[in-house]
Amino acid sequence: MIKRSLLDYYPLVLQEGEGAGTAYEYYVKRRVIHRLLGQNPQIKRVLIGGLPEKYGLSLDFILLAQDLGAEALVVDEREDRLSRLQEALRWAEKQGLINPGTIKSHLAEDLTCLPQRLASSLFISCEVLQRLNNEDKKKYLQQTKALAPQTLLFVPNADNSQHAGRSGLQALSMEDLRELATEAPLDIKAMGFLDLPPFPPGIKREDSQREEVLNNNRLRLILKGVEKWGLLEGFIPGPWRRRLAHMVYLWAAG
Repeated sequence: MIKRSLLDYYPLVLQEGEGAGTAYEYYVKRRVIHRLLGQNPQIKRVLIGGLPEKYGLSLDFILLAQDLGAEALVVDEREDRLSRLQEALRWAEKQGLINPGTIKSHLAEDLTCLPQRLASSLFISCEVLQRLNNEDKKKYLQQTKALAPQTLLFVPNADNSQHAGRSGLQALSMEDLRELATEAPLDIKAMGFLDLPPFPPGIKREDSQREEVLNNNRLRLILKGVEKWGLLEGFIPGPWRRRLAHMVYLWAAG
């Protein structure tokens, strides 16, 4: 699997309307995915089971599918979000960042009742599960077993109250996620905390300031330093990770 730098993601997150925080999130998520799936996972299609509640368009997952030589199938129940994704993909194609020829999208009536024809090698989503009601959370998880042999989910971490409050996102604790997955039931292979950037949540910059990073060597070096911090996340003591991480992840395989 191709390893990506934080700067690889930066042009994509700018197109999504985000900045360095999202680029860092994409970078550390890829590191976790790389570790869980292994060097050469046999994946032919990646099912992106919903777009994020609020931030970004999961372009990192589309890039993941491309790096795996797999088809990306994006599903969401919000037509406006899928339209926004298509705009971002057209831009990314012009920039030579993504090949949209291997990407398909599906407008779903209900994320908890996806048709079997969408079955894939990997079911993945970020900032999706927590935006469903409790009953739909269970249905969403139950269907993943029928749609893919491997499931990888990322949700906002409820134990980081500062991030949850400033982001405006609903959130789940690791215990909440484990309980839901056990009731589904999913065969849980791994869980953990990730996304502990070396800057506080809620920092906002103007679009021009975000874009300046691409042409400013000093700012690019700063991002390189932030990337090095991402390599150290695994060495942060467990209680601190629980309290400071922006996300919880779950990997299940059956």
